[in-house]
Formats: sequence, C-alpha cells, structure tokens
Amino acid sequence: MTYVIGDFVFFFLFLWELQALVSRFVIPEVGTGSAGLVVLWVTSYELSLGAFLSVPCFLLTMSIRHAIDSRWLVTGIGLAALAYFEPFGVAILPILLLYFWQFQRHFPGMEMAKNLLFFLIPCIGVLVWKWNIFLSL
Repeated sequence: MTYVIGDFVFFFLFLWELQALVSRFVIPEVGTGSAGLVVLWVTSYELSLGAFLSVPCFLLTMSIRHAIDSRWLVTGIGLAALAYFEPFGVAILPILLLYFWQFQRHFPGMEMAKNLLFFLIPCIGVLVWKWNIFLSL
C-alpha cells in the first residue's frame, strides 16, 4: 500500500514538473495540456500504478527544469538521484554539462567553478558509490 501511495505522489510530482518545464517554452495552457496527455497516454498505467517509472521521469524533468533556471545544486541532486535509481542518468550528464557550458561560460571564473562544483559533486558521489554497477554496463 505504501508503494502505491509513493508512486502516486511521484506521478503527480512528475506531472507538476512536466507542466512547469513545458510552460518555460510555450504558453501555460500548452504545459497543462502536455500533463493531460501524459495522464491519457496509453502507457500511463506504467507511470501511475504499475511500475516504478514515475520516479525517474520526475527526476529527469526536475533536473532539466532546474538546469534551465540555473539552479545547479538542485540539478546535481536530481541527476545524482536519477543515476542512483537508473543507469541512464549517467547518459544525461554530458548533455547537461554541455548546457552548463553554453550558459555559464560568460560568468566570472569563480562563480562558474562554484556552480560546476554544485552540479558535479552529487553526481560524482553517486558514480563513486555505484562504480561496480556502472562498470558492468
């Protein structure tokens, strides 16, 4: 029972993050519509009740949205949690590093280094912790 409640909580958090992410690019009505499409999608059973897929979806959308907002500590924590639960979190790291470089390279060196440490320390911690699992991929 606790698993089902936790899965519903992460599903609704994923819908909220998806709506906030899509609303960054288009009008808020389209963001709300995208969350509605996820609910009505054929695979919404996997997202809502039948699988553990809502947690990685929530963590991925949270990491991307906070990277767009330049909140690098939250991005690093979300990406580290994603890499802890799913190995594909490591594949997202180079994409977000490119995004980081694209928008942070114009900042002063110390501020860029601080943000990079905020972003990478949680990710490196998870990589070191689960090194044996990532070697077997």
